[in-house]
Amino acid sequence: MKQTLSRPNGIATGKASGFTLIELLVVIAIIAILAAILFPVFAQARDKARQASCLSNMKQIGNSARMYAQDYDETWVPFSYQSYVVGTSSPAWGAGWGMYYYTMTLQPYVKNIGLFVCPSGEWSTLQYGAWQNATTPPDPGNTDANYTGSWRTSYQWNNVGTWSQAVTADSAFKTSGKRGFIGLNATGTPESNYQNPTLLSDAEIEDPSGTIWIFEGAWPDMNNDQNSDYGCVIRNRTSSTEYTGLQGLKVKGYANKDWGGVRARHNDGFVAAYADGHAKWSKFGSTKPANWSIQAD
Repeated sequence: MKQTLSRPNGIATGKASGFTLIELLVVIAIIAILAAILFPVFAQARDKARQASCLSNMKQIGNSARMYAQDYDETWVPFSYQSYVVGTSSPAWGAGWGMYYYTMTLQPYVKNIGLFVCPSGEWSTLQYGAWQNATTPPDPGNTDANYTGSWRTSYQWNNVGTWSQAVTADSAFKTSGKRGFIGLNATGTPESNYQNPTLLSDAEIEDPSGTIWIFEGAWPDMNNDQNSDYGCVIRNRTSSTEYTGLQGLKVKGYANKDWGGVRARHNDGFVAAYADGHAKWSKFGSTKPANWSIQAD
């Protein structure tokens, strides 16, 4: 006997229909396959957009450094210097004392606190950084309970002075006298005083277009080339530990990429600003020691 279904008004609707279990499983399998194909494409497109945004940040920062040098007698913007100003504060030192980092010194040119934070969301806190409500307002993006308002940065300063991995990476590289963006003190050695640094003359940078100034990193500055991308490759760091909460640090470890140095945030590469003001993306591990020295090799 043929089974019929009736609506509430008693009118027959005919034979019942629907998907079989096999049909449902086939549809689910097709959706899963399409998702597996498309999700990486979407993720790559998103990362490309972040890379473009990061590159724009770096270009603006690089241009601001060039403008600073023109305004200050061809002197390169210092990484930091100490100051005491009534009304100033810093999380590490409290009221009055604080460090004025290049992120703050360049503000009259960039006029954007957020420019120094990569769109990937990884950043470290400048806990000694001075801020006040006038020239250096607090960073509204830093809501860390220990460092609320303290400025952040996703970019690392090249002040390499130790070349433990350079010869291994390039046997022709001469390490003697080489240094990153750091001045020489009275004894002729790289300056280690962050509070009252020896300034670097713009003329000392012999290869502006080939020398990395700042780059995507996990700490404000880097003084050892073992934390460069080529140094990390040589040392073959394999830790994938996630580091959070260390002085506001929010970074993730990558296999073969040291957490304290260059960060391959975008498509297995990083964006860097060079001494002539231009910025570009480089694949992780592709730079040479000469790219980190202000002296031409």
